[in-house]
Amino acid sequence: MSDANKIKILHLGGYDKFTKIFFEFLEEHDSIRGHVLLAASIETPLPGLPPTWLVRASGVKYFAEVLRLGLRAEKIVIHGLTDSRTLRVLILQPWLLRKTCWILWGGDLYVYRDRNTSLRHRCIELMRRLVIPRIPQIFSATPGDGVLCRQWYKIRGEYINVFTYPNSVVPWREIPCRPEGAPLRLLVGNSALPSNGHGEMLDLISRKDDGRLHVHCPLAYGEKAYRHRVIAQGKRLFGDRFHPIVKMIPLDEYLDFLTTIDLGVFNSDRQQAMGTIRTLLGYGKRVFMPPGTTSWEHLRSLNVRVFDVQDLELDPDFPEKEENRRIICGHYSEENLIAGLRRIFAPITTTA
Repeated sequence: MSDANKIKILHLGGYDKFTKIFFEFLEEHDSIRGHVLLAASIETPLPGLPPTWLVRASGVKYFAEVLRLGLRAEKIVIHGLTDSRTLRVLILQPWLLRKTCWILWGGDLYVYRDRNTSLRHRCIELMRRLVIPRIPQIFSATPGDGVLCRQWYKIRGEYINVFTYPNSVVPWREIPCRPEGAPLRLLVGNSALPSNGHGEMLDLISRKDDGRLHVHCPLAYGEKAYRHRVIAQGKRLFGDRFHPIVKMIPLDEYLDFLTTIDLGVFNSDRQQAMGTIRTLLGYGKRVFMPPGTTSWEHLRSLNVRVFDVQDLELDPDFPEKEENRRIICGHYSEENLIAGLRRIFAPITTTA
């Protein structure tokens, strides 16, 4: 990247499945000029030569690059506030905060509830309490998370409800009819993170098992030891009808796979797996999840029908199926995504 090129937006975050498709979307819409991603970590394989918009840096170089690029940028966008290096650089260079916004993911907020008492965790949480209240703009796709952020971190800046990643778009597509008499296919959870609460759900499903249903369990990322425990439990309860997904699947293939699912079962006590949940709903699938989470409240505010996971029924049919499809595909449209991105890229006019 030439220093002669003007930087409009400096993005801070790892090069991962979310930022990859985010920047690919900007490229497809001829909107990439002026955008730079400074990545301290590479979590997704690079396609040959690194793209021109990607700058890799670690250690001391990361701090130097944030200063060099951040001073030139009109705005700084944080993709998930999960990296302590970003917190440290904003504490050491507080003048950058006035033009910084945060795209809140979920886990980067709910870490507030983590009872980890290690010195490292306490230090990171202290940095979060110093930085977050001073960020002038915070974006998320779930309004309840904005409320929690204001309660927990006393944010003084502007909260804006938008969705920001292309994988959130749910286009209308024809869904194949389920063959009569075919075994039910359940999707349980979305990752190998303990917050999914797999154990309770697998036990509940096993008590309703007719000996024919198939359980598919995405476990491609998260904690290795937890993944092994979930797989062991699933195999014990369902045998070869339990199908763990332990490798990342290309997005198009994953979306095709979701069309074959009959029921989505989620047991997280926080906002999690919303990309998968809204896709299943947009495909007319019946989704069970815990009431009271910000995810549940947001979907209900859109008049989407979701079901209490504790009332799990192994019946894929429900009367609101087509209405769910209409609402989800209308709300999570490419048009609304582009409108949200315009708000994110617009100059900051408020202070925290």
